[in-house]
Amino acid sequence: MINLKTNITIIITKLSSYLNSSNIYKTLFDQHLSDLVECEPNNYDHKRGLSMSLARPKQAPFISTPSSDAAPAPKPKVELTSLLGAKELDDLALQYVDVAKDVKDVKDAKDSKDAKSVYPSASYSPEKVGSTFFENRLPVITLLLHAVRGEKDQVYAMINKNPLLLLEKDTVTDYSGRTHYKRTVYQLLLGAVDCDVKDKNGKTVVDGSIEMVQKLFEKLPFKPEEINRIRQEQYDDQYPQDDKIIEKIRIQNDSTALNTLINTITVASDDDCKATNTLEDKIHSIVRSEKKSPEEIEAPETIELRKIVQSVMKSASDEKFETAFDELKKYLNKYSLIKQDESKPFDFTVLKAIYQFRRYLEPKGMMTSGRHFNHHLLDETAKLYDRNYVNFGNDWDTPKNLLCWQKVFGYVERFVPACDGQVIAQGPWSILENGDVSKRSLEFTYGGGSYFPLSSSPNWELGYNFAGCAGLARRLACRVPVHCRRVSKLMSSKNGSWACGFMPRPDGHQKSACVIL
Repeated sequence: MINLKTNITIIITKLSSYLNSSNIYKTLFDQHLSDLVECEPNNYDHKRGLSMSLARPKQAPFISTPSSDAAPAPKPKVELTSLLGAKELDDLALQYVDVAKDVKDVKDAKDSKDAKSVYPSASYSPEKVGSTFFENRLPVITLLLHAVRGEKDQVYAMINKNPLLLLEKDTVTDYSGRTHYKRTVYQLLLGAVDCDVKDKNGKTVVDGSIEMVQKLFEKLPFKPEEINRIRQEQYDDQYPQDDKIIEKIRIQNDSTALNTLINTITVASDDDCKATNTLEDKIHSIVRSEKKSPEEIEAPETIELRKIVQSVMKSASDEKFETAFDELKKYLNKYSLIKQDESKPFDFTVLKAIYQFRRYLEPKGMMTSGRHFNHHLLDETAKLYDRNYVNFGNDWDTPKNLLCWQKVFGYVERFVPACDGQVIAQGPWSILENGDVSKRSLEFTYGGGSYFPLSSSPNWELGYNFAGCAGLARRLACRVPVHCRRVSKLMSSKNGSWACGFMPRPDGHQKSACVIL
């Protein structure tokens, strides 16, 4: 067992040399150490590999049966996907991992040729120590990342090559910061509502990943009834019986939070909304400021503001929110980020309402079932923007319309699944009205830029200083509310009784698709 742990440790060291981040792999190794120490070397079965044991779904696929009946110690939750980028995952998933003869030799390697000689294949092979954690899990995590990022072709390619990947679960984080705990690729697609979308003429304009994966289940090397059972179990696990009740409560709570913010903006003066928008832009520019060079030392006030804003956004209770927001007000006064006017002190009401709404939308905990996003929320946000457009000034640069466009409509857009972000980036009119087929791209059609990943630029970030609509990122408020109506149509098509409409039948086909009316 010592040799096994030593080999795994060396593998981790080698992998860390690729990304210069040994702490990442050390943490992940610690997470799975309790599994490894339970494995008897003489019982280690490298042939089990990926997805080879349906009888032991809760056991790590490359670990043999423990010799002890003692319950394993709880493992810390570590998110691999929050530590590695997409390219690194793709690269590592395809690399063959050798073991160094001597870890210190890595430092002596002068170039890639020397480095290769440090890791001779003879020093490591699956026949000797079995498949490593990284060899087994990275392909799974790569697949799940493709799923939550709306990358349909990549999902197809991986499953078509190895259908057994359909049985694998793991934890990934999507573009919006939601962490999905122990989900299969099918469950992730169900949660994202990545389904076929048809225009008003019945033409399929978005080819859904759900329908594609349902067909790929047929490639599993099992009998049809077993395939149907597996698929149905995954569906039922993603949408349990009480899901409709939970979703109904969520819709009501989301609507209450949204309307509270809109009502606050409605009763506020134009001057207060303009001042709030300007102040929030200042806060954002400081929080998102980046060092010009690694050697540059950030100003203490920048670090302080960043911590305060995080405390406001991540407050675990209303009481802690109030305390954190008071700290924010003190900071803004201390560093003169607001106009000091004794005759008319700055009114923090609108700013506070904005941060309360953002805090409410912050992902909390890990998602284990249900929809990733409440499509009713963006639908209602678009309708409220449309309804209030005239009363809020009837132009794209009026304080209230600008505030609602950038910091309300845009902020809700941060949380749509990638498959919906692709439609908004291409242009809802192009797809839903003109009948153009979705390109499955997150690049905006006009003006450049990408919907996801969310930018951290102080000058260009969705939900802070622009919103996406009509195939482009707009800084100024949408002048023609009809564009919001098309976004509303897309959201409406995924509302209602979708979960029932996509209940897989034993033949693997769905009952209906999302239709734009």
